[in-house]
Amino acid sequence: MSQLEEKIINLISEKLGVEKEQIKREAHFFQDFNADRMMMADLFLAIQEEFKLSLPLKELEKVQTVAELIRLVEDVSDEFV
Repeated sequence: MSQLEEKIINLISEKLGVEKEQIKREAHFFQDFNADRMMMADLFLAIQEEFKLSLPLKELEKVQTVAELIRLVEDVSDEFV
């Protein structure tokens, strides 16, 4: 697991109240974690702060799974590429 992925999983656990062991790349935020839009907005803000980057809102709205979120952050962040 990469440092980026580990940090994202920690944030998901903290913001969505999900045990780290339950967070798999294929997990769906809304179906598997019962997240709502407010929880996701809080998670996205935390990720932007943690990685000091700006995530495109249009792309954030498309994110459904942990893998999609990790991929988006990887694409936007130069530090972890």
